[in-house]
Amino acid sequence: MALTVAPNWTQTSVPKTSKPSKRPSGFTLLEVIAALAVMALLIGAVIPQFSTLFTPDHELVFQSLVRSLKVLRNDAVFKNRSYRLVLDEKSRIIEFEQPNSKGEYEPIGEDRVLRPIQIPDSLEVLEATHADFDCDSGSFSTSSTDRLEVRIDGSGFVQPFALTLGERGQSRRWSICSQNILGTLALKEI
Repeated sequence: MALTVAPNWTQTSVPKTSKPSKRPSGFTLLEVIAALAVMALLIGAVIPQFSTLFTPDHELVFQSLVRSLKVLRNDAVFKNRSYRLVLDEKSRIIEFEQPNSKGEYEPIGEDRVLRPIQIPDSLEVLEATHADFDCDSGSFSTSSTDRLEVRIDGSGFVQPFALTLGERGQSRRWSICSQNILGTLALKEI
């Protein structure tokens, strides 16, 4: 009898010795925060322009006046100088003026913040006057002119004024009134 040797094949499990990859899949917290910051900056730049598409024209004029009066008041107090806000009803533009070396008022040059405010074509200027205006009822007790000049002096005093706007061909009207000597404005439908 011949002796035969049969191979002994037994399976043994050997643990993997390969190292995991150095970079696991997914994002790190730092990458997520950076992406969120970039998205927040982009959204912050786009939303203000997007919202103006849905803001009524009378509110845009009001917001521009509020912003401009705030800048003029602060600058007048800080520099102890006077300014004027001028509305010419014919040209439908609100401009800002400052005194020159001779004491005469002239338009403020190209300024990023104090740009002239163009009243949109969808609105008409119904009335522009100084004091003696009841903002709630929309009634005037003085006559107005074609050119309204509102003085802002070095102490921050804003001459009281009122501006009434109406939609062309519509009966809707709004008044923009200064409510106190600090130039706080109110927008009311009348």
